[in-house]
Amino acid sequence: MNWYEKTDKKLQDAISKIEEYIDGCSKFKIGKTGQEPKERFESEDYRGNYGRIEEVHSSNEKDVIDNLVKALIKHFRADKEYSKRCDNVAVGGSDMDASEKYYVYVVIKQ
Repeated sequence: MNWYEKTDKKLQDAISKIEEYIDGCSKFKIGKTGQEPKERFESEDYRGNYGRIEEVHSSNEKDVIDNLVKALIKHFRADKEYSKRCDNVAVGGSDMDASEKYYVYVVIKQ
């Protein structure tokens, strides 16, 4: 399997996970972090606005997470079925602090 096939598989797997997680929800937002997702969820911007957080993908490589989150946000903002429920405004989000492991996550409001 070459690099493009691996990347496409990661993207397709992540899309499938998110679609499963957000089924029936009113709003969702895709993000990235160098923290454990549950830790990230405790931040003020999420805890009061969303009901739960789900891990979508993890990697030791920051670039993998940066590129994956951009592709996911573009995908869900462009899809008519999901665009009105997707709370992402910027594609890619802010920079992450250095970490041993990075995560893509989705926060969900029922």
